[in-house]
Amino acid sequence: MLTNNLSIWVFMATACVVAGFALSQGTTKRVYFLSGIGAGFVVLALGIWSVFFLMTDEKRIRAVVESAAQAFEANDVEKGLGYFSQEARLISKEARSHMSSVELERVKISNFQVEEINRYKSPRAAIASFRCAVRGKCSNQYWGSGPFTTLIDFTSVELREEARGEWKITDRVVFKQASL
Repeated sequence: MLTNNLSIWVFMATACVVAGFALSQGTTKRVYFLSGIGAGFVVLALGIWSVFFLMTDEKRIRAVVESAAQAFEANDVEKGLGYFSQEARLISKEARSHMSSVELERVKISNFQVEEINRYKSPRAAIASFRCAVRGKCSNQYWGSGPFTTLIDFTSVELREEARGEWKITDRVVFKQASL
């Protein structure tokens, strides 16, 4: 949570400044206020570093899911499947089948959560959940043709760390049509 939310760091930095100000008022020593300001700057700098520059497993997992969504949005199936494990044959086959009859215009990921990361398993595994909104055009003999929009809740998407820091999506994906 601390590596994703800058507002918590801003709150902690403000608390340092306020504490320094309060101590300087009670003791009339200005050094406490200056120390509070210094501590606030240090906390804020640490927060900016951890939110924007520190790469965590959660950020890597999110990047994999969002990059796959961007690739599918560009209708580049092979690039999108590059974010899937080589062993994810079932989902690769389904993606190729469905993408052959649609042209996606927009793919948006929201409500992204990393539910768990199992660091004791080899290779390490993680479970993520998110909502995906998809808009595009369909041309299929079974579904007809024309524009479509759909919401899909991915309640469980397993990712596996195949190389150090390189996460891939596996075949273990549970999803359902989202209810509005």
